[in-house]
Amino acid sequence: MIFLLLRLLAGLVRSRLSLVAENEMLRQQLVAAKCRLQGKRVRFSTTQRWLIGHMAITATAWRTAVALVRPLFVLFFIDLKRRKIVHAAATTVPTDDWCAQQARGATMDDQPELLVTARDGKLGVRFAAIFESTGAKVVRSAVRTPNMNAFAERFVGTLRRELLDQVLVLGDEHLGRLLAAFIVFYNEARPHQGISQQQPIPRAPQLAGRVLPRPILNGLHHDYRRAAAAACG
Repeated sequence: MIFLLLRLLAGLVRSRLSLVAENEMLRQQLVAAKCRLQGKRVRFSTTQRWLIGHMAITATAWRTAVALVRPLFVLFFIDLKRRKIVHAAATTVPTDDWCAQQARGATMDDQPELLVTARDGKLGVRFAAIFESTGAKVVRSAVRTPNMNAFAERFVGTLRRELLDQVLVLGDEHLGRLLAAFIVFYNEARPHQGISQQQPIPRAPQLAGRVLPRPILNGLHHDYRRAAAAACG
């Protein structure tokens, strides 16, 4: 009898917690929708992301949002000469084999002479062998010395500030689509101080025509081009 009462009580508590969590998730959606209607960026702090993820686990109707608290990993290759992102991909389970496959799929204008990479087991023997087979030298940074790969660390910061801090990522496929759109913007539209405010993929200056904004990632960023160039692109 006591056991049945405890089960009944536990069921009532779970039901109540699920209702509270679902209401809070709906409130967060309304806050995000209001920001978008006002033309403001939607910003979620690390604590808010953690809370939303755990509420998604609690609320029965939001179980599919468990990906909000599942760690995702991004592998990218950057050409230091032009600051161009050559390739990027996301996964939930990074392995040496997966990283090696991404290295094979990376399309590079020229074969690199030197690859600077982190000292990480995920970027192991198979990953390094892909580049060493083309004659490139693989140099691994020392432990806890991010300045040895400062350009990559700078891109990580840019990716966080200009993309990941502004959206809720719902999984590796969703993150992959976001990365693809952001990298096009990063390579073709975003100016870089290190290359005299040019884009990694240079484009000829446009002097005639009205300037038109082209929204990127549903208006999170904009690419501004002359009317003639925008019509051609």
